[in-house]
Amino acid sequence: MKESRLWQAIGMASLIGGAIVLVVVYVKRSSFAEATAYGSVLAAGFVMLAGFTGFIFGRVMTVIGGGDCKATVWQGLGWLCIIGGAVLVGLYGYQAMGYVPNEHQLVRAIAGSFLLMTGIVSLLGGRTIGMAMGGGKGKAAGA
Repeated sequence: MKESRLWQAIGMASLIGGAIVLVVVYVKRSSFAEATAYGSVLAAGFVMLAGFTGFIFGRVMTVIGGGDCKATVWQGLGWLCIIGGAVLVGLYGYQAMGYVPNEHQLVRAIAGSFLLMTGIVSLLGGRTIGMAMGGGKGKAAGA
């Protein structure tokens, strides 16, 4: 198995595993203690972010090895995630302004920051894929 496929498989398994934890916590939320549910959601978000990072850089390895990938898809996803994450962080940050945020606001703001980080990884991965598809001839901004 090529290393790029291995990273894509690990990334996808992590994404699916994190999503399963999120679904289980959401469906069975009444049977969990609140702190356990919040901790599980945060851990699942981190696992999904790590999985997404592994998956997209597996795609980068595929392109470097001569494969094909659409950089614009990843860049579009990146902008959507960045905008969505910024809106969530801003919204819950504004609601908590001047007050101590409650647990719900804190967890939602952290979810927004995970979405923001996913967008940044996607944007950087898309840019790297675009540069690799162009034979490395593209210059990074500021270089």
